Formats: sequence, structure tokens, C-alpha cells
Amino acid sequence: MVSKVLLIGDVSDVEIIPQDLFQDKDIKIFSFDFATHQKLESKKISHEMADNLLARDERLKLFDVGFEFLSWHSKLPSSDYKFKNVN
Repeated sequence: MVSKVLLIGDVSDVEIIPQDLFQDKDIKIFSFDFATHQKLESKKISHEMADNLLARDERLKLFDVGFEFLSWHSKLPSSDYKFKNVN
């Protein structure tokens, strides 16, 4: 039974994490980028890509929400934010 989760966000983390953690059967390992996934694959370390946990429609919804946050300021009326006619 999995009782711990190991989240690996960068390929450099693979080198600094103690190797015995990779062999622990109670740990579920997730990679968060493709380079990390490749490194774990090359070392034959069992893991899951975090991207695989989301369905396509969930990814698209997250993308849309992220894009909304990125462009939130474009929806504000610029006339409300002028000081001495300067925006």
C-alpha cells in the first residue's frame, strides 16, 4: 500500500534524492516534466507522469483558466486607472 508520495519537479532532483527512496514500495513517485520522466526511465525507476492524472478536458479547462488569469488586466476599463491623464 502506498503511504507516501514523492513529487519530482526537476531533473536535478533525481540526483540529490537518496536512491533508497526510489526502491521503497510504500512511495508513489510522480514526475512533473518530460526531462525528469526521461531520467527516471533511463534509471528504470517506476513512476507516473503527473500529466497523465488529468483527462484531456480537465487539461483544456486548466489552460483556459490559466489564460484568463494571464490576461485579467485586459478586461479592465483603462479609463478607470488614469492619473492626470496617464495610464
